[in-house]
Amino acid sequence: MDGIVSARRTMETWASATRTRSMSPSRRGRRSTAARAREMTVGLRGAMDNVRRSVAVLATRVRDAHAARVRVPLGHGSWESCCAAEFDISRAQAYRLLDVTRSLTAIHGAVAAGIETSRTRDSARPPRPRSITACPSAP
Repeated sequence: MDGIVSARRTMETWASATRTRSMSPSRRGRRSTAARAREMTVGLRGAMDNVRRSVAVLATRVRDAHAARVRVPLGHGSWESCCAAEFDISRAQAYRLLDVTRSLTAIHGAVAAGIETSRTRDSARPPRPRSITACPSAP
């Protein structure tokens, strides 16, 4: 549902920017260029968030299809021919998506691990300052 709401907001933002472009020069001058730029930037951010979510879903589905060996029941002799015929992507693109899924899984695992599994120790007291001694051969 969040994706739909976000997509709707993105479309509304772009529609607003389009309406601004179609205004007469005198009306367009009333809106500051910075405000228009900010609206467009917000719209682009929303669109990029949607793309990131879509790529994550696509990568997960490709991983699941690869792990389930869907190529076998579909009659494909190789993963490459399955990717080309069923998904209309190259084998290299499919493996890039598998890499994306591995990366997202690793990031999620690191974030979900929390601080309990950290091997570093945070000390409440600051490190002791080192004393500077003069070189014994100095005059």
